[in-house]
Amino acid sequence: MDQGRGWLIVRAQLGRFSQVVEGLKSAGCPVFEARREIRVQTDGKPKVTNAPMMGRTLFVGVEEPEYACLLAGLDYVHGILCRGEGMWIWADEIAIQGARPAMIPPKMMTEFADHITGHKKAGKGVQDFVETLFSVGDEVRISNGAFATFMAKIEGVDVKRGRYTVAVDVFGRPVPFEIAEESLEAA
Repeated sequence: MDQGRGWLIVRAQLGRFSQVVEGLKSAGCPVFEARREIRVQTDGKPKVTNAPMMGRTLFVGVEEPEYACLLAGLDYVHGILCRGEGMWIWADEIAIQGARPAMIPPKMMTEFADHITGHKKAGKGVQDFVETLFSVGDEVRISNGAFATFMAKIEGVDVKRGRYTVAVDVFGRPVPFEIAEESLEAA
């Protein structure tokens, strides 16, 4: 991440995400798109592709004075996140209303990007950023797999890997095993 720039949260118009990214990159602005790998099937064959994690939302690195004119002249920008309660404004309204976009400091943006891309998955501060759905001692129901519909009790949480150690009652005895969060639901 460029440490000399602040970062804006920009929303593209529906169906115009790629055009906004191309426009920003051709204007010389660094762009961070939070993406994740997903499996899709095309022509009956499975393949892995990168898909946006945050829909039409992207992060744009700008130097303070340049952002308004840059974004006002760009096609397909729907809005910029501003200070206040989730207030999105159109770039032309910045000067009219005197609103100030929410600027993310470079260091904070670097931390966020590192966590999203997996560079800090095993980092010391991961637990500060990741919140788990269940805690030790919670009763849960297993939603898929060999023990689907069984009740279980959370015995351990591995935040970095997004996995839980649960105990399932099999023939009157608790049997511990590891399971992914997406295979659990609240009891």
